[in-house]
Amino acid sequence: MSGDKKRFMTFAELQEYTNLPVGTLRQYVAQRRLPFYRPGRILLFKTDEVDAWLRSCRYPTVRERIDDDPDFLELKK
Repeated sequence: MSGDKKRFMTFAELQEYTNLPVGTLRQYVAQRRLPFYRPGRILLFKTDEVDAWLRSCRYPTVRERIDDDPDFLELKK
């Protein structure tokens, strides 16, 4: 482990960490949308993989979209 950050989290710790509803997390696991490990019957989630997954869900701000594409807000005819 590096610093205070745990390498793996339990399902309960994941829910607290992400503040997402339990049902949503269960659905993401069932759909294999969220990376996890299953040694036996317990589900474990690697902290850095959860962080990467959360970053992949990020939507850019309007400012970032305009910076990337100055024509972003122009109406298409």
